[in-house]
Amino acid sequence: MRKLLATLAIAVALSTLVQVSPAAAQAPSDSLGWQYEDFADNVNLTFGPAAPTPMEPVVIRAQSKNPQVHIQVAYAYMTVQLVNSGPVTTGLTFSRYNETVMTCTLSAYPNGTLVRFYVNVLDYYNTPAVSGNYSYTVMGQDRPGGWVHSEFAKNINVTVAPNPPNASQPAKVTITSKDNVTIYGAYLYVTYEVKVGQPQSGGFPFNRINASAMYCDVPGYPMGTEVRYWVSAWDKYNNLTISGYYNYTVPREEDYTSHEFAEFDGIAVVGGLIAFAAVGGWAFLRVLGTEKGRRDKGTSYGKASQDSADASKALKAMDACELSQPKAEPKAVETPVVGKDKATKLPEPDKKSGRTFGKTKGGAK
Repeated sequence: MRKLLATLAIAVALSTLVQVSPAAAQAPSDSLGWQYEDFADNVNLTFGPAAPTPMEPVVIRAQSKNPQVHIQVAYAYMTVQLVNSGPVTTGLTFSRYNETVMTCTLSAYPNGTLVRFYVNVLDYYNTPAVSGNYSYTVMGQDRPGGWVHSEFAKNINVTVAPNPPNASQPAKVTITSKDNVTIYGAYLYVTYEVKVGQPQSGGFPFNRINASAMYCDVPGYPMGTEVRYWVSAWDKYNNLTISGYYNYTVPREEDYTSHEFAEFDGIAVVGGLIAFAAVGGWAFLRVLGTEKGRRDKGTSYGKASQDSADASKALKAMDACELSQPKAEPKAVETPVVGKDKATKLPEPDKKSGRTFGKTKGGAK
């Protein structure tokens, strides 16, 4: 069945697309057709490299094993299974190398791509020889020094701070290569909606931090602004990797007052500060009341101090006066004379002081 379909396809192609040059169509008189039923007995088919990298195309080579069998035309039918997409089926025409050899070059594909193919080779008499199935898988980094993965999230890490920013506060978006690949450039695209139903857009280039990291400042927006942005970055081969959407909303006024705050461990400290403030206020009010009372009485702290100073000066003046006055002379006390011929009479003791006056030691003489 496959041979029949291949034969029909070749017939259509020959009639519409393929034009064989007269030199190629002419064959020597001893030209033969395929001598065997099996493809492998008629054609030697090789391809390489057998395990290509993303940088390497694959070359398929078909050669007639019998030098007397000339190849008229050949086709490659292939199915390409990419990593992140469905299979793609296509076909390619071989190019002539000489009468018995033709080649076909398959493109290079990204890492992880699975390629399956088979070929249909026709002899000079348009008799097809159809091969079995061949396959290979692309292995290795897509391009040295380029993105390692096909997905943005696997190539680049994105951070934003603060998240979300306050009103009118810029947000700093930083991108970093996860595989230490040099980021040759990046751009940030942003859409924002300050008023509902009136979206706006813009874009900003990233600035370099080092070879594998860059940053971009997103301007600050009013409260409640819905901000959406995405990033595109390219490697040294100008291969783009594009992120998904990132979003944040600038907090509204009610967002600043509706939070349930966690319990504060230093509540006792706050209570102490409040008590200290209360005592200080009470003391201050008391001082004000005392001063008011003094003023109501016509005194003040200044007047009382002055009065105290005046009193001190008066006491010093009185002491000076007492020291300058002479002391009074003591009065003479008349003492009765005691004669030998008269009787001796002792003075009476002073009843108040208990002293005796005129008494001599040893009595009268």
